[in-house]
Amino acid sequence: MSTLPTIQSLQVRPVLAPMPRPLRTASGAIPAAPLVLIDVQTDQDVIGRAYIFCYTPLVLKPLCVFLNDIANLVVGKPVAPADRFLDLSGTFRLLGRQGLVGMALSGLDMAL
Repeated sequence: MSTLPTIQSLQVRPVLAPMPRPLRTASGAIPAAPLVLIDVQTDQDVIGRAYIFCYTPLVLKPLCVFLNDIANLVVGKPVAPADRFLDLSGTFRLLGRQGLVGMALSGLDMAL
């Protein structure tokens, strides 16, 4: 009987990746992709990776800080995406799952 891996750490890194062709949107051109890279290290030496496209560089720092704080809530728990989603959705019930909360939960879900 195998057991689920356990989350040992959550690491996040902000990246502003230049794009050869700017992305054009209704609100203007995006010359570089603001990304938050997420690594979830497990006790079974498996690393889950994901990235979040942040739309604007202004969101990089607050999203990284928020995800680093979320790390305290998930480290030591099993890699069970549905369970982690339910736990964190309950934690942020009053804030809702839109905006930075939704971005952070989605990125973590993909990494898990």
